[in-house]
Amino acid sequence: MSKFLAMAFILLSQFANAQAFSSGGSASDGILNAFENPALLQLGKSKAWSANVMYFEVSAGSNTASLSTANLGRINADFFRRKILGESKVSSGLGLVEVLGPSLSINLTDKLAMGLSTRSRLHANYSEVNGRLISEIGEVVKQVKEYPHVIPKSEPMRTSIAVFNEIGLSAAYQVFKSNMHEISFGTTLNFINGIGHTSIDVSDFQGILNTTNIYSYLTNSKGEVATRSGGKLLDQIRLTNFFRFEKASLGADFGLSYSFRKTAIQAYKFRIGISITDIGSIRYKADSIYSKSYDINISSSERLYFNNNFKNSSFSETARVFDTYPELFTPTKNNNDLYKVPLPTTLRIQADYIFSPNISISGNILTSLRKKGITGSLYNLATVNVIPRWDKADMTFFLPLTIQEYTGLAVGAGLRYKGLYITSKNLISLLFGTKQVDLRCGFLIRSK
Repeated sequence: MSKFLAMAFILLSQFANAQAFSSGGSASDGILNAFENPALLQLGKSKAWSANVMYFEVSAGSNTASLSTANLGRINADFFRRKILGESKVSSGLGLVEVLGPSLSINLTDKLAMGLSTRSRLHANYSEVNGRLISEIGEVVKQVKEYPHVIPKSEPMRTSIAVFNEIGLSAAYQVFKSNMHEISFGTTLNFINGIGHTSIDVSDFQGILNTTNIYSYLTNSKGEVATRSGGKLLDQIRLTNFFRFEKASLGADFGLSYSFRKTAIQAYKFRIGISITDIGSIRYKADSIYSKSYDINISSSERLYFNNNFKNSSFSETARVFDTYPELFTPTKNNNDLYKVPLPTTLRIQADYIFSPNISISGNILTSLRKKGITGSLYNLATVNVIPRWDKADMTFFLPLTIQEYTGLAVGAGLRYKGLYITSKNLISLLFGTKQVDLRCGFLIRSK
C-alpha cells in the first residue's frame, strides 16, 4: 500500500490543489485561462486564437511534510513515510498529476469565443492518517521506536485517489462593453471518463502497536475499515486506458469577469473574476473483489504482523490483506454497485492589475466547496496567492507567494519565454524547507 501511495503522491502527483494556471497568466493565454475561469477564454480581438501543445503539473504536500532540495533525490516508499506522512503525527494532504493534451481556443467574433480542451488527472486526498501506524506498515528495516504505542480513537482516516480524463467544450460571451468597462460570462461542459478509483476509510479505530524486536505488530485493536475500488486498479493503469471508454459522466465550470480600461483603445488596467469549477461527479463501477467492509477485532492475545510478514498487494487490492486474516477482519458488506466520486468543486476569485507595460500583479483566492469528511470525496485546499510579474519582450518572470491550508507559506519562481514556460510555487522555499513540492511546465502557441 505505501509503495503505491509514494508513487501517487511523489512521482506522479497537487491544484495542490487543482489550481492550475494560477501562476500568473496573461489575457492572451485563452484556453489555459478557461480552466481557472471560462469567462477568461476570450483573447481580445476577433479571430485571435491560442493552442496548448502540452501542459504537465505534478505536486504533493501535507501538514506533516518536511521537504527540501537535499532530500528530493531519494524518492521512494521510505521517503513518503518519513518526509510526507511523518512517523508520529496525524497527517492530511493532497496530491495531483495533471496533463493537458492538445487544446484550442478562438475568438469567433468580437463578443464570442469558443474552446476545446483535453485533460487527464490523478487527484488524491487523504485526511487524519496516523503517521505512526502507516510508518510501521511495509517498514523493511526496523527503526528504533518506543513500544508499546497506544493509538487512541480519533477522527476517521480517509484516503481517496481518482484517475480520470475529460474533453471540455468552452464558450465565453461578452455581455456588456463600453469605453471603459467590460463584463463577460463563460461556461465549460466537461465530458468525463472515469478510469480508476480507490478509497479506504478507517473509523472508530483504536489499538496498540508492539514489537518482537524483529517485527512490529498490531494487537488489542478494534474499529471498522471499508475499501472501494472501481474501474481499473490503480497499479494496472496504462497509457492506453486513457483512450478507452469506461464510465461516462458530465461536469461543468461557470465564470464571470469584469475588466476596467482607461480608454477604449487600451488593454485592461484591472480585471477581476469569480468562478466555480469542477461541478459534478465521476462514475465508477465497484469491483466486488476489492470493495468490502470489515469489523476489526484483534484481541490482546492476537497479533497482526507488519514488515516482511505483512504480505499485501497494491493500494487498490488492500481487501486481499483483510481477507487473508478472517479471524481478525470480519466481513460485513460487499459492494459491486455503480457509485459516484464528487469532483473537487472549487470557488475561485481572481484579480489582475497592470502597473505598466512591464510590471503587473495578480492574485487568487481559492476555497473548496466540498466537505472533507465524505467517503471518496475529492477536494482542493484553501489557498491565497499573490503573483508579481515582470515582462520584457518575449520573456516573463513570475514570483508567486502562496499561503495554503496544510502547507503554509511558500515562495516560488517561474519563467516564460515566448510559448514555453516552467514554474513552481515553492521553488525558493525548497532551499530552506517546505511542506509542499510542485512543478508546472508547458508549451502554448498564440496568434499574433
